[in-house]
Amino acid sequence: MDKKKALFVANYDHFHIKFHLHHIKHLEENGYEVSVVASGNDSYPPSITKYDLEFGRTPINKRNIVYFKNFRKLLNIHYDLIYFSTPVIGAYGRLATIGKHQGRIIYAAHGYNFYEGNSKLKNFIFRTAEKLLCYSTDCTFTMNKEDYEAALKYKFPCKEIYNVDGVGIDTSVFKRSNFDEKTALRNKLGYADDLFIMIYPAELTERKNQVLLFEVMEELVKRHSNVKLLLAGSGSMMDKYKNIVASKGLNGFVEFLGYRNDVQDLLRASDVLLASSINEGLPINMIEGLASGLPVVATATRGQVDLIKEGENGFLFRLNDSDKAVSDLCRLIEDKNIYEAMATKAAESAKQYDAKNVVGQYDKIWGLK
Repeated sequence: MDKKKALFVANYDHFHIKFHLHHIKHLEENGYEVSVVASGNDSYPPSITKYDLEFGRTPINKRNIVYFKNFRKLLNIHYDLIYFSTPVIGAYGRLATIGKHQGRIIYAAHGYNFYEGNSKLKNFIFRTAEKLLCYSTDCTFTMNKEDYEAALKYKFPCKEIYNVDGVGIDTSVFKRSNFDEKTALRNKLGYADDLFIMIYPAELTERKNQVLLFEVMEELVKRHSNVKLLLAGSGSMMDKYKNIVASKGLNGFVEFLGYRNDVQDLLRASDVLLASSINEGLPINMIEGLASGLPVVATATRGQVDLIKEGENGFLFRLNDSDKAVSDLCRLIEDKNIYEAMATKAAESAKQYDAKNVVGQYDKIWGLK
């Protein structure tokens, strides 16, 4: 009997490598032959066939017209299941399936482009577009309460709508370090034992909003000088953000690390995860931080509020209230008992997002149940 065929579609290899491999393995165990579409040079397990198609991240892009045509040709192969990630590729991809007589079409909403705080006009445009695309979607799923409630409220015409606990992480990799492990990691990375380290592993973009963290740091260093913020990631705002940090006199307190492939070590060597995003789906960087035993101080925005219980595993602050973030950080720096209790709770709260617990939630999405 021929195996069923599944196709996973994303912008870049690293998206599949970081988010999808455990789901692909699960499908293979259930009789699927899985192929992926992405651009990049990452390596995949030998069982996975890759189609290298380059795609632009912005909606209006000449590259995407070429992509659309090439992807349509690929759909001359019949797939029993096609899975799209990210908004732009999800839009072009689902449009490309029209008239191609494919199997189950699935869209993962890693944060809709309409959200509380966005302009009414933009929300109307993006919401209407998604509603129309749902006519070409058998199953869509969200990863936070706000998106799920919006999909139900606006009656998106997908046959099935679900909400899941993210994509899953490996808590055997992202785990809390003990004192000796933390000391060894800091020695390896070049940081002093008594330094209070905050970290935000994220792209340097307007949406990730690191500029807010510079406001926080500007006030925090007036009260505590032995602190450092690590920004692990690259992005379009790198040069602008470096200039802002320099203009605020924060060069010794904020370190730009660029893209890193040792994020697990950086997290386990840090004390707190800071997150400033304007909106998220269900941020995997925060989940990895929690699993590493880091209390999280984050903006109270979509996706982030789903992960943090105020005063238990972290603190939340409004986008216009950096003073609260400073106050919360001072509590964590100054009160070791509060810090220890929250660090323990952080690691515990991440267990539900372990891939072993999350993979089974996708069985209804794949149509295995």
